[in-house]
Amino acid sequence: GKGSLIVKETGNSIVVETKRKMFNLFSFSEKRQLKIYIPKDFNRNMNIKIGSGFLNFSGKSMKLNDLSLDIGSGDVKIDHLEVNEFTHDGSSGNVEIDTLLTKTGTFELSSGNLDISHYSGALNADVSSGRFSVQMDKLNDSIDIDLSTGDVTLDLPENADFKLNGKVSSGNISSDFPLTSNGTDNKSIQGTHGSGKNEINVTVSSGDVKLF
Repeated sequence: GKGSLIVKETGNSIVVETKRKMFNLFSFSEKRQLKIYIPKDFNRNMNIKIGSGFLNFSGKSMKLNDLSLDIGSGDVKIDHLEVNEFTHDGSSGNVEIDTLLTKTGTFELSSGNLDISHYSGALNADVSSGRFSVQMDKLNDSIDIDLSTGDVTLDLPENADFKLNGKVSSGNISSDFPLTSNGTDNKSIQGTHGSGKNEINVTVSSGDVKLF
């Protein structure tokens, strides 16, 4: 598409940047696409920043140290990625992730939906408005989810060991797991499944929470 493409080396980093031409009435109708091919053996840090647009990241056979996404407005699709530290900060849009192995994953989204399948690692999510859905292959660390308005669904392994602390101000919370309960009603639930090794904290101001 139209615009400029800048590729430069700064120290031990490579910066790839694309910019629109000077603003005009037709600039928002222009379609631009940037494809970047990364060597499979690249294993360091990557930062992706998009003001408005769609990100499609296929990380098959790639193991990164740190991946940081800063998305102003747009959708994100990621498949098959292994990374030590994963960070996503988005203003609006939908996030779809298929297979993410990480030590720590942090998600911040102002408005939109987060759908994650085949996830492994610690999880921290802060969503202002939308739906948060995650299916975990392994529960091997803590989960912290804070949702202002929307719904939360957690699909956990049958043999998951966790201690649950869930709260909903307006809405309902439920769990299909048998819990050694410390107190349960439709607004809050505290209990343990298995050894209780991993902490799960879920807070929703308005919406529903379901664990299964």
